[in-house]
Amino acid sequence: MLNKFQNNQFSSYLIVGAICFVVDFSLFFLIRHYLNFSAVFSSGISFTIAVLCNYCLCFHLVFPKGSYSIIFQILGIFIISGISLIIHITLLKCLILILIPAVFAKLIVIPLITYWNYWARKKLIFYKKK
Repeated sequence: MLNKFQNNQFSSYLIVGAICFVVDFSLFFLIRHYLNFSAVFSSGISFTIAVLCNYCLCFHLVFPKGSYSIIFQILGIFIISGISLIIHITLLKCLILILIPAVFAKLIVIPLITYWNYWARKKLIFYKKK
């Protein structure tokens, strides 16, 4: 069971995640349908921009100051985001290969990546040493 702080923190992360979902999905749709790029390329670009938005919002609104320096935190975010991008693109490609339309595949992938990002940031970057 989550304690009150963890519950509020996760709720805040979900709100930030919802904002970043709108950024990610909107940019994906615009790049895919108006600039006519592939689903994988469009998803990579929209995801990267959403990650930057997510980092800025989380740094100020979700996670208290971690035990590590700002340089370590930023490096950690880039590493976790790189792993997330690889997972994101791999899952998206697999879903498209089994004939799920790209828009629906994106809707399936985003919640999975959101949970992974929260867990990785909380446990690996913003972990408070006791």
